Amino acid sequence: MEPTSPSQKNYKFKISKMDCPTCAATIVDTVKRIEGVKNASLNFINETLYVDAEEDKPAPEDIIKMIEFAGFGADLIGSGEIGRGKSENIKFKIEGMHCTNCAKAIEKDVGKVNGVNSVIVNFVGESGMVSFDPSKTSKEEIFKAVIESGYTPVEEKEKIGHKIPDWKKDLYMLIFTLIFAIPVVILTYKNMFGMSKMEAPIGARIFILFILATIVQFTAGLTFYKGAYYSLKSFSSNMDVLVSLGISAAYFYSVASVFLFKGELYFDTSVLLILFIRTGKLLEKISKQRAASSLKALFKLQANKANLIEADGTIKEIDTSAVKAGDILLVKKGDKIPVDGIIFEGQTQIDESMLTGEPVPAEKGIGKEVSGATINKGQVIKIKALRVGKDTVLSQIVRLVEDAQADKAPIQRIADEVTNYFVPAVVIISLITFTVWKFIFHSNFLFALSASIAVLVIACPCAMGLATPMALMVGSSIGLEKGILIKKSSSLEEIARINAVVFDKTGTITYGKPEVIDIISLNGLPENEILRIAAHGESFSSHPIAAAIVDKFVKQNGASAQILNKNTSSNIISPTETGARSNMPAPENFEEIGGFGIKLNYEGKKIIIGKKELFKDGNFDLSKFNELEEKYTRESKTVIGISADSSIAGIITLSDKVKETAEPAISKLKSMGISVYLLTGDNRNSAVNAAVQAGIDEKNVIANVLPQDKLNEIKKLKNTGLKVAMVGDGINDAPALAAADVGIAIGSGTDVARETGDVILVKNDIRDVYKSVSLGRKTLFKVKQNLFWAFFFNGLGIPFAAGVFYGLTGFLIPPAAAGAAMAVSSITVSLNSILLRGFSAKMDYL
Repeated sequence: MEPTSPSQKNYKFKISKMDCPTCAATIVDTVKRIEGVKNASLNFINETLYVDAEEDKPAPEDIIKMIEFAGFGADLIGSGEIGRGKSENIKFKIEGMHCTNCAKAIEKDVGKVNGVNSVIVNFVGESGMVSFDPSKTSKEEIFKAVIESGYTPVEEKEKIGHKIPDWKKDLYMLIFTLIFAIPVVILTYKNMFGMSKMEAPIGARIFILFILATIVQFTAGLTFYKGAYYSLKSFSSNMDVLVSLGISAAYFYSVASVFLFKGELYFDTSVLLILFIRTGKLLEKISKQRAASSLKALFKLQANKANLIEADGTIKEIDTSAVKAGDILLVKKGDKIPVDGIIFEGQTQIDESMLTGEPVPAEKGIGKEVSGATINKGQVIKIKALRVGKDTVLSQIVRLVEDAQADKAPIQRIADEVTNYFVPAVVIISLITFTVWKFIFHSNFLFALSASIAVLVIACPCAMGLATPMALMVGSSIGLEKGILIKKSSSLEEIARINAVVFDKTGTITYGKPEVIDIISLNGLPENEILRIAAHGESFSSHPIAAAIVDKFVKQNGASAQILNKNTSSNIISPTETGARSNMPAPENFEEIGGFGIKLNYEGKKIIIGKKELFKDGNFDLSKFNELEEKYTRESKTVIGISADSSIAGIITLSDKVKETAEPAISKLKSMGISVYLLTGDNRNSAVNAAVQAGIDEKNVIANVLPQDKLNEIKKLKNTGLKVAMVGDGINDAPALAAADVGIAIGSGTDVARETGDVILVKNDIRDVYKSVSLGRKTLFKVKQNLFWAFFFNGLGIPFAAGVFYGLTGFLIPPAAAGAAMAVSSITVSLNSILLRGFSAKMDYL
């Protein structure tokens, strides 16, 4: 349970410049990605945005700035408690569901509870997620509604222990049913070879048969009656309704044949139906467990114990759950890192393969972060705990995947719409079947009854309900294993449909770490002095170009290089202090102009450092600047000018190397028929050079785009009819990622919950974009396969069971065989989904 903090603040904004509901979705998606924002919703009609945020962050101004960055307008019109109920979210397991209609019944009943905002029940994951207003209802009321629906809610913490797995309970009941079914079949038939049916009158053998069938009917079969009762109580219908009607017709007709009149017995039909359907449900449940195996394996990766270093230096072994942020822990060679932390002492190698998929251990030293569940392969280290419990990287990944598997993909709506009307339609078809055979074709009562029962039990809404979520669960689990986190199941479907991929340049196509290549003086000032002035100004910026200039100065002048005033020996910056403003006095009149550069006063002079556009407003001679810029941009270099007062002192050129993996990854995307674009704020020559190296067509290069304008470029591409995926760093590109059909964030592998985008590439490997698309397409193909088989079984099975082809074949499906066929349809869909796991091994070679 994740309660809303009592210190939460609420803001209300008036939004402008929206054209359609898609704009509203873009704004909400963008705002939700701001650190500290708990929830956001926007009423497109009255243009009002509601934001729930932490008390200390973000400030309303930060939210407005992000909205404006996305291309819209915003004004704060209210704050504090603004009449909108606070929201709490609970996630819990649900036991007792037999089909997707069960999940719908729970959603319907829980949704009626006053104060419940939203309900999502995942049949495959056997879980529920409910958002509610704690001032109007409670967890207990929600659980009560689930129980009244006929199902059992189980809190996550209750799962810990030695509880018998749900599928084992089903296995025990199946064995129990089989033990009774064998003598029922033997006693039903006089001649096992001729298979002639036994008829009454009452005898010892028939009475034993009645007792055995009754035991099975109201023990193993009781679950179907309970499910049907709660379903009908909720004014809905599910598979249990069909099964209970079928087994009741067979059982009670047989009881009447024993006690009221002489007739053929169908006790075996009832018992075998229960046996076959329970067998199918057991195999289906095992399949679901298998589909979720990757997620469950993550829990096993966590370290159970941690070595706590106490204040007096003694080491105490404690449970990992008892570790608090700030604790100092000892991690020995070969041990798992218990929680996320930062190395406090020591140097080692960390096996991060469980997180990034990289087989080679990463070198880690003092000040470097380590993630819980990774393995210390080197020397003994001491770490300071940073994130514990639900805040660790591993917990974030688990939570993301669980949420993704609970999400419903658009294609699932097809099956949902069909299953809404499926059960009532089948009951009607069953009644029509009986009526036609009995009163139109004048068949005997038993023939008509047998056909109507067969219709009831061969119909399988479960196969249709399982078709989409089973495949999506397996697909998202495969992605998890390969370092591709799918944040929403719908994204897995959407990524399969994309036909255009837009790449950000810096940090995505390139390494994102530009290096200083040339320093050229234009007014006689020494090159090192030009670099020193530039490094001083850029020390206060976090831009990659700024970091590259400062690093160049430090490397060139040593660790004790003086960046500030030449005569002030105390103002020193070291390689580990680059950009650390706490060690330096605030600059005079410092101004950073996004996408262009910076301005400040230094040693009594007005300094400008940045692109040529910054100098156009001043009285500068740009002739030499223009000449050199034209030359170096042809070499795919970025040109930065440095001016002091009215003259340009010199230029610095930088280059960002294109990743070796970019060209093969883009080549594979193009081979799939996908158009690839490059979107960057760099000048066109530099962008084209990078694009050519990466294999992107020059006509698909969109350059000189400011960060806030990237969103508009994505919209332009979408307006041409393209389904667009945007690949970026997940922070600077937030609006563009939100505007795209699918946002793909190149992740860092440390704080995945804060990464933007619908898909997160944990390994920071551009080749995973192609793998993501391949996985999406393979999963969607499997979903379509499943839906085909589900509709095929029902579309062909129901007419056969009703006897439509009896005139051609002379064969009518017995009810027991129809029950077996129903079980086979669910098993087929489940196993077909699991076959998708074979694609996991192939992904390593893509």
